[in-house]
Amino acid sequence: MTSWGFADSTFFQMGIEHPVQLFLTGELQSAHGLGHRQYRQPLCGDSEGWGPISDIRYDFTPCFLDTWVVIVATWGLLGGAGALWFLLKKRTPQEVSKNWHFYAKL
Repeated sequence: MTSWGFADSTFFQMGIEHPVQLFLTGELQSAHGLGHRQYRQPLCGDSEGWGPISDIRYDFTPCFLDTWVVIVATWGLLGGAGALWFLLKKRTPQEVSKNWHFYAKL
């Protein structure tokens, strides 16, 4: 019996001495019956695939939702880069009087 007290449990019968080995070896999926799925969709790690409608709940699949999140994030990055370029290259510097009002706003 080991110091964790699960000598008769499924983990010990699988030859696992410490519970962390489940995550390191990938045996957690096979222990719960999740590792027998052979075909996986490309670029999608979810078992439901690209969808768009989920078969097990009334919602979109996670990979389908992630597609729109990536599109919006990419659009934001490109737009932000364009705005920075415009501000740094096309702006005209203007004179600002540095009186008490300027320093009060800092």
